[in-house]
Amino acid sequence: MQKRKLCLVFILALILNCVSANAAIIYENKSETMITKGVTQITTKRFTDSGWYKIHTLRIDLNENYLALKTLTSQKGVNTRENVLELATQRNAVAAVNADFFQPSGSFASRASAIGVVVDKGKMLTTPARGKNMATAAVDLENNVTMGLWDQYITLEAPNGEVKQVIHVNKYFDEGGLVLFNSDWDEYSPGSTIASVEMVVVDDIVTEIRQRQEGVKLTPNSYVIASTSATDTFLTDSFKPGDKVKLDTWFEPDPTQYNMAVGGGTLLIADGKDAPVTHNISGTNPRSAMGVDKSGKIVYLVAVEGRQSSCAGMTMSELRSYMKELGCHYAINFDGGGSTTFVSKTPRESSLSLKNTVSDGSMRRVANAVGVISTAPVTAPAVLDIYFTQKSLHAQGCYEVQLRAYDEYYHQTDINVNDVRRSEEHTSELQSPNTI
Repeated sequence: MQKRKLCLVFILALILNCVSANAAIIYENKSETMITKGVTQITTKRFTDSGWYKIHTLRIDLNENYLALKTLTSQKGVNTRENVLELATQRNAVAAVNADFFQPSGSFASRASAIGVVVDKGKMLTTPARGKNMATAAVDLENNVTMGLWDQYITLEAPNGEVKQVIHVNKYFDEGGLVLFNSDWDEYSPGSTIASVEMVVVDDIVTEIRQRQEGVKLTPNSYVIASTSATDTFLTDSFKPGDKVKLDTWFEPDPTQYNMAVGGGTLLIADGKDAPVTHNISGTNPRSAMGVDKSGKIVYLVAVEGRQSSCAGMTMSELRSYMKELGCHYAINFDGGGSTTFVSKTPRESSLSLKNTVSDGSMRRVANAVGVISTAPVTAPAVLDIYFTQKSLHAQGCYEVQLRAYDEYYHQTDINVNDVRRSEEHTSELQSPNTI
């Protein structure tokens, strides 16, 4: 008996050592759902020697003509925080995952600015992050996904020839400096809540210099240059109403060559290899990420559940390994923790819904998200979906059978049930046309 116990202990130890060394998957359950043609939702429940994981993945094939990625921001302005479900609903996305880190406003809980760049249809709504540690994910005009570091430099030249750097566009900036705010920011400029001086510019001409006042209404042809330093007198000393404003801008790469771009944290994978960690979020946490294969066309949006008794989450190293497992040639880490949110609309659903368990208990309001947009037309029925409304069947009783028809893009379409033929291999009496 003692020999058997020792033998079992030895075998168990050998198994565990093998699992640990190879990070083997002990158990895995994976389900896939088509969202639209070219977009597959994959839900993975996995048990390894490190514990349980629950991972939500979108696989998006940008070779499909009607698919695009979009940086989702609030329709109220890029400084307004909304949850991912709200952002995706506003922009008519079929699925979305949260994206960039953000700096909350100290004055308003519903306001924040993204740390990184936001580009929409070639227009830069916010500037890239300062420094070389926060990467960007982007889609160019040919629908190719790229990932890397973006940079920018903006200067303001006064009539007297003095030049000063504009630190950012449409961002909170607490360190003191000049920031440009336009109508993409909000209906109104920030005013005295963050800026001691605002210089109002309409059609590149100074119309007013305001000190410690409420924000001014912004229009498509106007903007303000705000001084966030109480001691900086450059605007008041160098400009007056009627002066011409000269801004020189340098961006690398050129944002006009991109359909969308969004900031994130460190690159996880670059050119198929482990990327240096330039922005570390340590520990085991809920995670969000985006990756792309070597072709630049197959994209993965990932949300990992965590901070729960059933699953703790992932470390950044584990997240990198998972993105490699998917086949990513490049991958970027997004804001995680309580921000990690995954929403989608499956063909059986009438609207978008939350798919992951968020760690805060409710969806956090974030600065932006990456959404999947489908502009596919409604075509002829191509797919029949037959399913029971009950989760399980028993030996006795009647259960309703649902029949739905979808076109090739998984739009629900009308179908005449009289045109559907049913064959039966059992002898149960049919109770009604929709039950067995």
